[in-house]
Amino acid sequence: MHSARTYTALLVALLLTGPATAVDLAKGKALHDSICKTCHQSDYYTRKNSIIHSGAALNKQVTNCQQGAGEHWSATQIEDVAAYLNATYYKFK
Repeated sequence: MHSARTYTALLVALLLTGPATAVDLAKGKALHDSICKTCHQSDYYTRKNSIIHSGAALNKQVTNCQQGAGEHWSATQIEDVAAYLNATYYKFK
């Protein structure tokens, strides 16, 4: 039998994690087009000597680039841009 403390801890954990959010490719594209394209054209993402070989590397690079551009994107915005780039150019699973 579970105690009230167990149920309370479970409820708090669920509330802290919040609902899962899906990436928004349209928002990712909008951010990319307004910020990223000032430095990068599409051939940047398709070049043969790309240093991006995984989704994790892509997220890290988007984080670094937005900081280099003087932006302060949320984790959701970074995920949206990375998802847009992945869907458009990289095709990581």
